[in-house]
Amino acid sequence: MQIKDAEAYQNKYPAEKLYLHFDKPYYAAGDTIWFKAYLVMAANGAPSVKSSKLYVSLLNEARTEVIKIAVPVSSGLAQGYLVLNDQDIADGSYTVRAYTNWMGNFNENHFFHKQFYIGRPAADSWLISSSHTLKKVTNGTEVRLSVQIKDMQQRPEGYKDVELRVLDGDKPLFKNVSVTPDNGIINTAFVIPQSRDTGTFSISLVNLKNKEQALSFPFYSGLAQNIDVQFMPEGGSLVAGLYNRVAFKAVGESGLGLNVKGSVFNSKNEEVSVFTALHKGMGMFAISPKVGESYTAKIWVNDSIQISRQLPPVKNSGLSLRVDNISKPDSVVVQVTGTPDMAGKQFSLIAQARDVIYFGLPLTLNNGIYNRSISKKLFAPGVVQFALFNAQNQPLNERRFFVNHHDTLQINTGDTQSYSLQDSISINLNVTDREGRPVTGVFSASVTDDMQVKQDRYTENIASRMLLTADLKGNIEQPGWFFKDDSVTTRRALDVLLLTQGWTNYTTQDMLKADVEPQYIAEANNIIAGKVTNFFKKPMKNAKVTIMSTLSDELFVADTQTDDKGLFWFTDLPVADTVAYTLKIHNAKGKVPNGSIKVFEPLPMWPVAAQKIRPAPWFYKSDPTLLKYLKANKQHAEDNRKLNAGNVKGALLDEVNIKGKKAAKRIGMVWATPVKQIAEKELIEARRTTLKDLLYSKLKRFRISSTYSQTIFTKIGLQRQENYVYESTLIGDVVVDGISFRRLLGDAIPGDPTGSGFSSAAPDEFFSNVNSFFTRLSAEDVKDIQIMRSDVSYLLSITTRSGAGPMLSGSTFGSYVYRPMPLQPRKDFYRPRYLVRNTSISDLRSTIHWEPNIITDDKGKATFSFFAAAKPGTYTLIIEGTSLDGRYGRKVEKITVNGEQKSK
Repeated sequence: MQIKDAEAYQNKYPAEKLYLHFDKPYYAAGDTIWFKAYLVMAANGAPSVKSSKLYVSLLNEARTEVIKIAVPVSSGLAQGYLVLNDQDIADGSYTVRAYTNWMGNFNENHFFHKQFYIGRPAADSWLISSSHTLKKVTNGTEVRLSVQIKDMQQRPEGYKDVELRVLDGDKPLFKNVSVTPDNGIINTAFVIPQSRDTGTFSISLVNLKNKEQALSFPFYSGLAQNIDVQFMPEGGSLVAGLYNRVAFKAVGESGLGLNVKGSVFNSKNEEVSVFTALHKGMGMFAISPKVGESYTAKIWVNDSIQISRQLPPVKNSGLSLRVDNISKPDSVVVQVTGTPDMAGKQFSLIAQARDVIYFGLPLTLNNGIYNRSISKKLFAPGVVQFALFNAQNQPLNERRFFVNHHDTLQINTGDTQSYSLQDSISINLNVTDREGRPVTGVFSASVTDDMQVKQDRYTENIASRMLLTADLKGNIEQPGWFFKDDSVTTRRALDVLLLTQGWTNYTTQDMLKADVEPQYIAEANNIIAGKVTNFFKKPMKNAKVTIMSTLSDELFVADTQTDDKGLFWFTDLPVADTVAYTLKIHNAKGKVPNGSIKVFEPLPMWPVAAQKIRPAPWFYKSDPTLLKYLKANKQHAEDNRKLNAGNVKGALLDEVNIKGKKAAKRIGMVWATPVKQIAEKELIEARRTTLKDLLYSKLKRFRISSTYSQTIFTKIGLQRQENYVYESTLIGDVVVDGISFRRLLGDAIPGDPTGSGFSSAAPDEFFSNVNSFFTRLSAEDVKDIQIMRSDVSYLLSITTRSGAGPMLSGSTFGSYVYRPMPLQPRKDFYRPRYLVRNTSISDLRSTIHWEPNIITDDKGKATFSFFAAAKPGTYTLIIEGTSLDGRYGRKVEKITVNGEQKSK
């Protein structure tokens, strides 16, 4: 039965929903991103029971992880920060990608994404604005382009030798070199070849006399061939002879919706329907298609560009599934109609939301139609799906709609008032439900300076994420707009959004996964799980597994026993920011059996999806508020350094690096001096990378060669007369935990006179043993790697975590070393305290306050406080949170700070 299959799938693969509340909507290099994470079960909005660890990455335009952290999750809540190191963060578009390991069993629509542009303005940065017109010519489209260049004070940059290029990805399409006039405007023209896809076009500008003054920005031509218009019939298909409603969405090169209007024509060029976009390029029209007909839409974009697009083909036989969610506020009407050959057949209608099956109804189209009104009280708020199946349990049609019970939490902060400079501001929360009853919940709050931060009132928020966009695919523009009111226009636009960007919660293929073990494990209760197998790779049952680690200089030891499948679990392990675990198996007599341990480590998450939206850079048509923020950011970073040094007495000096000669130390039986080191931090980040791969990536030209002779060599930088030169050198020996491979094998170290007493091993024995050791050992098994220089040769010194010497292997029978990704240590947002008036440092904070952990009591009340800045202005206070039972709330309020100094 279809319901049984769906429930089996949802019970085995319960979904999570994730939302991150940030302190502000955009950032600059040198800033810190503060966030609060809310992780709930999709079925009921309760705290997630699947995951106790959250991964948060910062991705650049090349979809490479610039920063990745793991933060602990407790009762569905987490908080953390991403430090945008001024040296590491380049100017460009970035995306925060957040997920749990369990979410890897689904698709990236389940992940949380936040895209923004990070700017790095300098004193000589340019500000850019542009405009263009299009004209059809013989070989394509002529673009007449006008670009104005200004300096950071918004003065025209005249008399500059500037090279302007139009690029298609990395390939140049057009180049112009000119000197800017007094007004800083460059006028030029170029031709775009016919049918050229301009989706990756950009413009670059370079000052030829100062090439560090260089920048690029997306170029959106507006050509008709690059406008994407999709038509989506309600229920899935256009069916001949049936009344059909068709939703559409028009998207431009920027990935954003376009205002369009148009008409639908049949093959005889007769107009059969008209349409106009209702919101962000989305709309809907009705049509009754005929057998054997095809239909074309002629579309006008911004009343200037006309394009034609085909509608989906018409099916001669089938069903139409319609849902009216607008006419009645308290009920939804579902209507099923079919072609004559559908009469008398058995179908079933299933209503479900993610992880909840509401009902399954059998139906028969005796008169060619099925009509039913269903109370909305039956459904939880959010996206609900109707799906129609035939007697063979094959899905035929589906339709999603939104249920709004208007039960968002009411967050009150009392009467707003005006405050003085550096005044203490206290916010008193009172949270109730819609009937005025107090609500216990968890909330986070941000306070930003309106002079530097412009808040979008319709941006993603906790309610729009958890109730709407987490169940949709693609980019949703200003999702908060759909919750602004309950007008008919808003409800119709929301219904069209569900028709265009809704997605099916399960498919037949998904249900088959109910018989398949999840690929990505749920990291709940700080768990380590694994499997023990014997020499023949068969499960080893009733084997004793011991786990050991050093936490805060104290030894942690625990043990457990494998089940009949050889599986074991360690749950509720202590939370630590950096930890390595050693697991061992042994029998009742304490001996290590011929078995091996495999820990179920988090799998690499699948590749990052390409960014579909290219946000405009900070310097392009700059918003004055954003520009003020970026200008203040560098000075604010310097002020922070001074403020954070408050405990230092005396003058605060700049950082200096002191270089000195490294002392020789004894390695095995040889005295040697370190010349190159791979630090423990790098080893931790490399995780289970093999030692061989690590050395190849970290050391210049490190090679284990067997082409002509069995050698190990690298390229080492040596300081000679204040300059570094690199020379290739053989590695004469590998010393592990003070034990020499050469001496262990009875082989003489090349050039070592003390080795004359050793009998020589086989010529390739040293090479083969070291090669095998490097391949078997992983980076997380090692604490330190150094290249050392003795009087007679170079050697590689390796310190392992176990201290077991050269024969240790990460896959040794009976033991396993596991180093999970370190959890980010907690850090509090800086809170200045103005006990006396402080005029020595200007107050340039853009985020005035960040409060990630607010909990209302049983009366629905909570209080937090902060200090106003030392300058007048207005602040925006945003409070978001949940009662952890599927209800969410958001409050936006203004705070005024006047120009008076607070009284002493």
